[in-house]
Amino acid sequence: MALFLPSRNRKMSPEAVALPATAAAQVVSVLRLKPDKHLLRRFWLDKPGPGTAADAHTFEFAGWAFAEDPEAPVKSVALFDPQGVELVRAPVNIPRPDVASTYPQAGLHPCGFRFHFACLGPSPMATVNLIAFTAKNTAITLYELTIRNQPVSSCQTTLSPLLLTSLGRSGSTWVMGLLARHPQAVAYDPHSYDARVASYWATMFATMAQPRSYLQALHPTDLANPHWFLGGDVPDGATPPDPVMGHHLNTDTVSSLADFTLARIDRFYTAAAAAQNKPAARHFLEKCDPLLARTTLRNLYPAGREIILLRDPRDALCSVLAFNKKRGYVSFGRESVQSDADYVRWYAAPLTLLRDTLNTPHRRVVVLRYEDLVKNPNAALKTLLENLDLDASDGIIAGLLQSPDAQSLSYHRTTDSPAASIGRWKTDLSPDLRAACRQHLDPLLSDLGYAPTLV
Repeated sequence: MALFLPSRNRKMSPEAVALPATAAAQVVSVLRLKPDKHLLRRFWLDKPGPGTAADAHTFEFAGWAFAEDPEAPVKSVALFDPQGVELVRAPVNIPRPDVASTYPQAGLHPCGFRFHFACLGPSPMATVNLIAFTAKNTAITLYELTIRNQPVSSCQTTLSPLLLTSLGRSGSTWVMGLLARHPQAVAYDPHSYDARVASYWATMFATMAQPRSYLQALHPTDLANPHWFLGGDVPDGATPPDPVMGHHLNTDTVSSLADFTLARIDRFYTAAAAAQNKPAARHFLEKCDPLLARTTLRNLYPAGREIILLRDPRDALCSVLAFNKKRGYVSFGRESVQSDADYVRWYAAPLTLLRDTLNTPHRRVVVLRYEDLVKNPNAALKTLLENLDLDASDGIIAGLLQSPDAQSLSYHRTTDSPAASIGRWKTDLSPDLRAACRQHLDPLLSDLGYAPTLV
């Protein structure tokens, strides 16, 4: 593998690169970033380069990176989408004598990496970031790549998604119940089930559409594992040398998986619409966490719509702690830490991910605030429905607000009334937890439209 010295950024403008007629995807630009030189200043991406085209959506990523601190070598690299969702990770464990001949300190640790990744981004453009991780778990962004894609599926669906993206205890069950009454949207009994049908099939597709999964059919690496087909270390040369069979695996297989995924989702929700006597249904409604399933559903449904449900994070924290106490067991991530103060610090990560979803490339998102819905439900719903191009007439809104499932909502409620849940953090959180909110959450609050914490 040849050594390319990082003398300059490699970048081409999206307008300057035309997608070849036979290509499924093409790398439009490769922007080499400039991280803090004390963290990492020696790295290079050999492949892919700007203009690289693929007859499938799969590209080979190869390069090298090493830190000058021998106690903090680069251990792995990963691709992330712009919202911070990890797409794939690979070890940095390949010896690179060519690099070591130029940089002797690189010989202390293997510094090369190589992996294949199917860039199934939403058409027509997707962005991914290549990030290195050191032994001290320091994350260093190395490159930003822009990739132009052809649609991965030609499946025609009857219903398109309305994804409700939020963090837990933000009122999502209430909102699902309201919108499920709309004649143009269908959900599957949101008060009895937390259905994730679309996320289920999208996660299946996201896993099996990657080369590390489907190439196991030719090069199984761990047959003793009952889940060997989901993916493993793909050996060098795993791609079939026969171009016909390579096209079958890399293109036909992935497209067929996408068609199958969309068909399964559509069949479920069209059946639900028929059972609910909703002939005017145009959308299916489903909760979606700001994680990989959301990214994949955006890719599969380029014209889909998304609602970002926001609630003051401090009130949501109070609701989590109270709901855990009410049920007698902990969840919503609280089970992964030792104390409530640790949970506030932990909560900053998913909150950052949610914040980043507000700026979603190639997709209009509609923001709904829990506080607005509580204070003025008619106005909040009218604005929401109009932004979603759904019927927002007074009669429709009255129908959404009548006869809520009182028993279900009572189970979820942790205050005497919805109005009492707004600003509850000012009395429910201890001084120590308010101080933790100020330290860990305040840097995000203004971006989300909330005032800082006063201790």
